[in-house]
Amino acid sequence: YAYYFGACDRVSDIRKSLEILFTRFEDESIKESPLYWEIARLKGSCYTNYLHDFEKGLENTLDALRRFTLPENPRNGDLILFAGLYGYVGDVYRRLGNYEEAIKYYQEDLKICLENNLEAQKYAPLFYLGRIYHAQKDYEKSQEYFIQCAEMKNETDDSYNRSAPFSYLFDIERTKGN
Repeated sequence: YAYYFGACDRVSDIRKSLEILFTRFEDESIKESPLYWEIARLKGSCYTNYLHDFEKGLENTLDALRRFTLPENPRNGDLILFAGLYGYVGDVYRRLGNYEEAIKYYQEDLKICLENNLEAQKYAPLFYLGRIYHAQKDYEKSQEYFIQCAEMKNETDDSYNRSAPFSYLFDIERTKGN
């Protein structure tokens, strides 16, 4: 199911394809699978990013976070998934405009990254925390996060990720009159 779920964005009518596919995941036996958290995460992502149904996206993403359990001896990949789930929830709250909840989830994402030396994974929560504080016109906090992102610019191959913090920092300086 996960394979077909991931491939459904390659069809012309994404909304119809997702609706058909989502009905297949309502079978209770599938929900008992220890990997159902991944299906819930993908559903949340599709509702949020493709269908722009943020309430259903949040519901499914929170479901994924509730269902995910770290193994007894987690590897880096497990920790990255775990931290990322908090980031996904933060993303949906941010899109809903609920910045206080988004901040809580991004902070948890960042905490997991810092505690487990996941250096490259710190970028996303730092960046989105900076964006939230920028939107709230708390330029001091925003600047703090964007400076940390800018210092990590070599951690990513993505040119947008390398340049975006500088754009925000420039905007902050301009807004402050510097």
